[in-house]
Amino acid sequence: MQIDVTATPKHQNGAIFAQTICDYPLVEAIAQNVVKTPVLPDIASRSSLKETSSSKFSQKYADYLKLGVEEWRKSFKEHRKLNKKAVLFIMTDDTKNCDDVAKWLEENYPAELEGKVLTIHTKNNGEISETGKGAEELEFLRKQAREVDNLDNKYLAIVSVLMLKEGWDVRNVTTIVGLRPFSASANILPEQALGRGLR
Repeated sequence: MQIDVTATPKHQNGAIFAQTICDYPLVEAIAQNVVKTPVLPDIASRSSLKETSSSKFSQKYADYLKLGVEEWRKSFKEHRKLNKKAVLFIMTDDTKNCDDVAKWLEENYPAELEGKVLTIHTKNNGEISETGKGAEELEFLRKQAREVDNLDNKYLAIVSVLMLKEGWDVRNVTTIVGLRPFSASANILPEQALGRGLR
């Protein structure tokens, strides 16, 4: 007999796999304190968010990025008291916008984030992309992504296209800014992104 475990036992139409023995939804895990409880920014902060009409991705979503950094700062202070690290994760829609957001973070928050933003280009399946990367650089990115929880790892923010899909296990993601459509009928992407951040 072969038994598999998955965080998302669903087809693209949202139906649970026929061979599923037990389904333990994320909502239930949150209610039973098995994972962290997600917290949204307060209503006043969320209601002030506006997309600007700009062709530049970072300018279009500047309000969202600023709020993400503000929320990450709060968790960073709390985690520091416990000698732990807080990681900001920003999910974009393509690699060009990924690079743009990483540059924006370093330019706008140099004291905290300059040289500490890890940009990872990923394929549609969440695997680290090899586009334009040599074998050594690719291995370096994989290693940094795997070890981002470690206190001696310098990275405090990760900007990627699909890094929080399957295959990446990080506990210290405290703040997630999703700047891409979460529109699949199976709702797998938002559940994967949120679920990994709640570990």
